[in-house]
Amino acid sequence: MSRFSRRLLEEWIKIPRFIRIFVLNLITIFIFLHLAIAGLKVLFEFTIDLPVLIVAIISSFLVMIVFKKNN
Repeated sequence: MSRFSRRLLEEWIKIPRFIRIFVLNLITIFIFLHLAIAGLKVLFEFTIDLPVLIVAIISSFLVMIVFKKNN
């Protein structure tokens, strides 16, 4: 382990556990929210032609039937 890594680890361990967990959870929530918002923006700007939409609905219905039959 390099000197910088050791120093960084020592400083990280000095931080109380609940603060470390809070910071990591906050970063994770921020990333997921950012991805969700970006996905919604793309979804509202995205247009699908009618034949593609019909094929997608039919195929998802068939997949749902197969999953329901297996349960």
